[in-house]
Amino acid sequence: MISSRYFNGSPSGRNRGSRLSLSCIALMAAIGCAESEADKAVTDGADTTDSADATDATDATDATDATDSADATDATDATDATDSADATDATDATDAADATDSADATDAADGTDATDATDGTDASDTSDNCGGTDEPPCLINCEAPPTLAVESSPGVGPFTSHVCYDAPGFMAAAELEPETVIALHTNAAGLELRRHSNTGETGVVAALPLGIDELFFASDFVALSETGTWAAVGYTTLDFSGKVLVAPLQDDGPTTTLDAPGNYAAVAAGPDSLLVSGLGVGSALDGNGLYLVSIPSGDARRVVQGLGDASGDVGIVGDHVIVGGWAATWPDGLQGNRVFALRLQDVLETPSALDAATSGWELPIGATFDTALGRVIERTYDENYAPAGLRVHELYMVHGRPWVKGSDALTTDGTWVSAFGSSKLFLATSGRFDVADLAYTAPEPACPVPCAGDAVCTDGVCTVGDCGASDLSELGTTLSDGAFVELAFCRAPYAAYRSQNRSVLYGVVSSGTTLTLERLSNAKDDEGYTKWPASDLGGTAAFPSAWLALGPSALAAYGGTRPDFTGALFVADRADASKAPISVSAPGNYDAVALSDTSLLINGTGAGDLSEGQAVYLYDTALAKSRRLVTGLGTASGWLTVQGDLVLAGGFAGFGSTWPDGSEGNRVYAFSLAALLALPEGEVLDAADDGVLFAGPAHVELLADGRLLSVDTDWSTSTTTIALHTLEGDGTAVKVAKTETVAAGATYTDARPVPGSRNLLLQWASGYAVVGR
Repeated sequence: MISSRYFNGSPSGRNRGSRLSLSCIALMAAIGCAESEADKAVTDGADTTDSADATDATDATDATDATDSADATDATDATDATDSADATDATDATDAADATDSADATDAADGTDATDATDGTDASDTSDNCGGTDEPPCLINCEAPPTLAVESSPGVGPFTSHVCYDAPGFMAAAELEPETVIALHTNAAGLELRRHSNTGETGVVAALPLGIDELFFASDFVALSETGTWAAVGYTTLDFSGKVLVAPLQDDGPTTTLDAPGNYAAVAAGPDSLLVSGLGVGSALDGNGLYLVSIPSGDARRVVQGLGDASGDVGIVGDHVIVGGWAATWPDGLQGNRVFALRLQDVLETPSALDAATSGWELPIGATFDTALGRVIERTYDENYAPAGLRVHELYMVHGRPWVKGSDALTTDGTWVSAFGSSKLFLATSGRFDVADLAYTAPEPACPVPCAGDAVCTDGVCTVGDCGASDLSELGTTLSDGAFVELAFCRAPYAAYRSQNRSVLYGVVSSGTTLTLERLSNAKDDEGYTKWPASDLGGTAAFPSAWLALGPSALAAYGGTRPDFTGALFVADRADASKAPISVSAPGNYDAVALSDTSLLINGTGAGDLSEGQAVYLYDTALAKSRRLVTGLGTASGWLTVQGDLVLAGGFAGFGSTWPDGSEGNRVYAFSLAALLALPEGEVLDAADDGVLFAGPAHVELLADGRLLSVDTDWSTSTTTIALHTLEGDGTAVKVAKTETVAAGATYTDARPVPGSRNLLLQWASGYAVVGR
């Protein structure tokens, strides 16, 4: 069983389009149909009431009517209590040819009842085509089939039933069994859960008085346990306080009540676990994220972070949790709604909170969705946040990760506002469910990974730009198991490059005497590039630096070194491409990383107004002032990288110089960023005092998931090994616990992380390949 969300009773503070909030809605979930109490009251005695033949199913008790070639198939007719007493009808030996019946003036108004051969098409007959031989759909408490048309592709149907039910205060529902739903209702006292069946049975299974007098908004979900033993619902008040209530459904046990501020969504994750997407639940109030709640104890902890400022929906499809979030600006600069898929087992078993972007995979789906029949059903909205239709997204597994194999419209208007179901698809609208099979099957993509946006499938690889005669097949040959090419950007490689996020790439073009910063949106052809004014290196051929530093939103820094070992570092304003970059003195070879939009850490022999030999310097771009923080880094710089509080700085000793212990080669040292920034003015740390991280490549970079990316080139063979290293320890005692090779060979020559994702951007001769893992 899959619990699903229905009409949104939440305030708009969730920063997403809301579902329709209704206090009275028609409800009943059904696959087959049954006769209503009103049906039983109709008498066939003189056939004068047959014009209202909504009860034509009762004819089966007509003593000899069972020989009626068409009517005998009326499945529920046998319950007609009055028909068997029909004095004249009971002796009617050949009712199928009943001369008066066929000419019955009122019966003919039934549409086709005059011949009784196609009674199932009787538009006002609410039961004659339910469970018999007539064609579906059957109608339950509905006057007629809906006039709405579903999209021809993917195709929903055929509808098995249209169910209309008077359900005051109905807010949400979940499928308990193929013909039974559990629905959330509001009443004067608070909330209640009711059981509705296609047999017409209905009843309260859990009354949940709230004991409050203030206005509240009921949750737009019913999170139903897989065993059907409990259901979780909730509410939010105008001051954004609220509760999650977990009610037992099969006994009279107590209801578990937990604090739940703000707007939130929930889904059951097994017989005794609940996942809540929101600001917190119970005693765990750690900010927006996904929380795991144990039932019935109510113990809770945050298991996923990095979901933005406000919650999105949450559901389970197969072995993955699908969860959304919203942010005015995400850490990688993107805005709005995003949806991530994480392995359910990882979410349930990892002791610390996972990061959505680096532990999961982003899906191109809106953050308002339901899950039904193993698919994601997205609810779309227009510019006024009014419901605008439903889209179905089919997921499949490629390279061990979920992808959206295909997407298509279920509806293109806002009449159907939600969907749920695990055995049938329940499309929900005001006053009714429409129950059907989902016929959609996404076509197989031309590339193993579906190509999105402007990318096209070329020789089995999604590409952007013209790769010309490049052999794209070689891109996968030097990748290790578990790594694969998602997308290839075909463009001459830059002197330095860095992704801001999955859709924006910055690069530096060198003419030899000038450096030019470029911004590529979606890495399209040159026509779409943004270029900053060229930075002059002094009229002599110079060596461009291989690094590019990006601040959170505004700063971009890059540079180069002249043959006489004088150098220049350029600071550009990413928000204004008309501004010429500012030049800062930076002698020798150096590397830099942005701590903010106004401060840089520089690993070199000087920065700005200070040049005191090989060290790590802090440079303030606003004040044009620097200070030295770390010494003892050899005679030449290595890479510099920062993630959280961990700083890694590389250095090299050789060509006649050695490390203090007499050795030569590359080393990487670890430091605490907080400790460096807290140093009193004039004090420095010696690298040897903080210990060696590991002897190896000085070209390293920390990833958001805490791992270390390294690039090591053997110049004698022109082969490059790109690896990921899992680290243990803190800023004063870090070691490599595990090393995983991503690529080895001559194809790839460099690598950078793609912020906001698990991906890496690997450089090759004709451009850049986005590599998943």
